[in-house]
Amino acid sequence: MKSKQTKEQTDFEIYINGSLQTRYELAKSHYYKMFPNGNLKEFHKIETTYLEKEKIKFEQNLSPKVGDIQLHFAQCELLEYLKGLSLEMDFKNNFDRVPESEVYQYFKTNLVDKKLLTEAEMIKYLKAAFEHKQKPKKQFKITGRTKGQIVKIFHEYYEKAGHPHGKATEYAGLLGDYFEGFTTKGVSSNFSK
Repeated sequence: MKSKQTKEQTDFEIYINGSLQTRYELAKSHYYKMFPNGNLKEFHKIETTYLEKEKIKFEQNLSPKVGDIQLHFAQCELLEYLKGLSLEMDFKNNFDRVPESEVYQYFKTNLVDKKLLTEAEMIKYLKAAFEHKQKPKKQFKITGRTKGQIVKIFHEYYEKAGHPHGKATEYAGLLGDYFEGFTTKGVSSNFSK
């Protein structure tokens, strides 16, 4: 029992004293421990609701302690961050007919979980490539895998989308137009192999 209490105290200290990103990652890890098959959108919804309730409770507390005040400021900062991310996460797939949730999950599994992109980068990518269909001024950067392994991820998405006839170049553009070190023409020739 003592080690669990120490772990909770350590998490609390990290939450209070850590950076916003650390706070976010800690909250996210607790969520995935409780809901191993959960998704990020649901985490944001649950965590936002919880933090809004905590904010109301704090505001009704007439004599908060120093620790309560520190916790309140940490929670308010995380709440604002989550609200911003939740707005970014909502994207409309104007590129193909794959449901947004499946697009999101596919790229999360293949880019974020494999540490090729951060979640924030992936969300920006999805908005640029799938919603706005506009090449970014500054391309995204993928590191940590060979070019062939990265092309394979995007080719498998093309297959997941049903291998639409005559659209290979457009799907190759999901990598070639948005990421450094790749061209749509080069990726498209790999799709043919």
